[in-house]
Order: sequence, then C-alpha cells, then structure tokens
Amino acid sequence: MKRIIKLGADWCTPCKNFSPIFEEVGKEFESDIVFMEVDVESPTGIVLCDRFSIKSLPTILFLSDTDELIKKFVGTLSKEKFKDWIKEDN
Repeated sequence: MKRIIKLGADWCTPCKNFSPIFEEVGKEFESDIVFMEVDVESPTGIVLCDRFSIKSLPTILFLSDTDELIKKFVGTLSKEKFKDWIKEDN
C-alpha cells in the first residue's frame, strides 16, 4: 500500500499547525494510502531524513508500495491543495 509520511518535530510550529489537516485528509484516503506522522528525531525519522535528504520541516513524502519516492513536498498545504497533491499521483 502507498504511504504518505509527514516528517516533523514537536518544536516545529508549522508541523503542529498542519497536523489536523494531515489527519483529516488521511481519513479520507485511508482505504488507499497509509498516512504516518514521524518525528525527525526518532530512529525512523533519522533514517528517512538521511534516505530522502530532508533539510526542512515539515516535509511530506509520498511513497509507492515498494517504498520508492513518488514525490515530496516541503512546507504546508491547505486541505484542498493537499488533496489535489495526493490525487495527482494516486
């Protein structure tokens, strides 16, 4: 199953502000895509940041079912723009 991962941190205000949108949109697409929020300071977050060269937060990764990067977005989006971003490649 495809995954969308939001990389963020507790100290990142834009990350916190985007979380409700991420969760809400995640519920709308949950039958097709797994949505995950990962702290960049966690072991998983460190690996993802290294693998995908993450330099800014929040970063949203869209991964295929084989964990290949489909695309990534740095920053936040409105609910509608986030949904459109997902639909472009889903």
